[in-house]
Amino acid sequence: MPFEKQGGKPKRNLDEEAYKPSGSVSKKMKIVHAPPEPQHEPEVDVENTSDLEMPPTRYLTPEPTYTSITVPQTPRRHSPGTTFEHFMPSFHPVLSTPIRRANSEAPTASSPLSILETPQKLCGPGRPRTDKPVCNPRGIREFKKTDVEWLAMQAAEKQSAKDEKRRLAELEQKRLADEKARNEVDKAHNIWNSITQSTDDGGFGFKSMKQFFDGIFGTGTSDTTKAKITRFFDRYGAEVAEKIFKRSDKAFDEFLECPLWQERLRKEGQAIQDLLTWAPGTKINDLLKEFTMEKIEEDLRSEAPTLWSILTNISEKGTEARRNKEMGTQVFTTICAMITMVCLQKANNFQLIIGLFLLGSGALKCETDVFAHAGLSVLYTTVIEHINTLSEENLAIIRRVIEEFMCSLCWDNINLAFRVESQRLNSKDHFNSGTTATLIVVHNPFTGLNAAPGDLSLSMNLEHTTSRIPISISPRSLLPSHDDLLTLKKCLLWQLKQAALEHKPEFHHLKPHFPSSPPDVHTEQIALHKTEQYPLSAMHEDESSLDGTINVYNQLMRTSYG
Repeated sequence: MPFEKQGGKPKRNLDEEAYKPSGSVSKKMKIVHAPPEPQHEPEVDVENTSDLEMPPTRYLTPEPTYTSITVPQTPRRHSPGTTFEHFMPSFHPVLSTPIRRANSEAPTASSPLSILETPQKLCGPGRPRTDKPVCNPRGIREFKKTDVEWLAMQAAEKQSAKDEKRRLAELEQKRLADEKARNEVDKAHNIWNSITQSTDDGGFGFKSMKQFFDGIFGTGTSDTTKAKITRFFDRYGAEVAEKIFKRSDKAFDEFLECPLWQERLRKEGQAIQDLLTWAPGTKINDLLKEFTMEKIEEDLRSEAPTLWSILTNISEKGTEARRNKEMGTQVFTTICAMITMVCLQKANNFQLIIGLFLLGSGALKCETDVFAHAGLSVLYTTVIEHINTLSEENLAIIRRVIEEFMCSLCWDNINLAFRVESQRLNSKDHFNSGTTATLIVVHNPFTGLNAAPGDLSLSMNLEHTTSRIPISISPRSLLPSHDDLLTLKKCLLWQLKQAALEHKPEFHHLKPHFPSSPPDVHTEQIALHKTEQYPLSAMHEDESSLDGTINVYNQLMRTSYG
């Protein structure tokens, strides 16, 4: 903190009334008069005019006059602005005539500064010089600190002392904990050593540690003790096994070769086979509907957790991108499906889906067979067989739909141009035509359900006697009315506000106060309806002609009704 000036009585001046000098002050000015300097006539050497033989410069200083005072006095304080010119001596340099040394034949070379003569000291001894205080920059800096800086510095020093005290306490606590842990370890080691010691030496008398552990896992007379041991291993068994395997790599290698571990992996492999094998009576349509990579992944995680964990730990790289993790799960699913394909050829649900995808993507037969040999797909012939089975299942569904509901048939031709790279007599560029058809279930607008046979009679259709459209169109029916424009404006404003509430975070708090529909607007919602449609078998027929249309119709009737 800044040092405060100590209080005291001010010093008195000589010109004050009733001034009395202090008896402890004893000062007396002592004047020592220097003897007069003898004057000599300068000897002029005309032959030598060198400036090196200049006589020393003398300063003729008038002798100062001092008033002898015998009474001790206090130093006089002068008012500001007082000059002391009458105390300053005046110096007037006087140059003398050059003088030739008597014993010197030639002028002696000397520096011009060497000829200067120091003036004599005419003052008395004066007051003794006092020692200067030692410079303390740190103390000066601390003296210049403000009160806020001093408080901050003291708080920092206190906090530093607290931190150091806390650190020392933590070190001491850690030392005591380590010492306690070492004592417990030594105690456990002593018990370990006493297990195989004889009873005469104070031990338990077991022949070996293996005999001791066999006794722990054996069957004894106390059911309570066995239950305690079981609960202990249920809670800490994994931790104990981990510490054992960390201590001994040989024990871990032998554990991987033991029948228990191999039986666990075999059971999980069997669970994957059952998961990817067709159940009796399963249809391909049901298999296609239920197949998803996410569902297979979830089932694999639950049925084979050990195998899935092994695959995950093998390919784990720490922090990975989300895309890499998703791709990893798909790869693991594929690996598990390939493993089951090796064990059982019928566990090919995954491979069948991949084969159908390859066929639909235009893959060649040889490419599909290569994927089949790698365990990723089934053979090309197997894919064709499943396509025929799928077609029969769909035809059965179509026949059932035709029997239950009223249906419509629509078809159109497809023109395909085949280009041959090396044309020959029996292999040329050709143009083929085909026809595709779709079965559409008729919807009953009165009931909102699919129309059953007989619900919609043909008499309900208007009779067409002309090709003109029987609808009267006028400008009034096309242009909106004034009321419709007002309603449209309200709906558009409501839609803009709804978009702002949905996409602007600063407006989210206004959602509870916003109406769910435009105010003062009466609207009739259009009922949602999904039209059911079923694809029919493709036909190698050209329906662009009249005969082609008849052939297509006859074939559809035979296909649909059998």
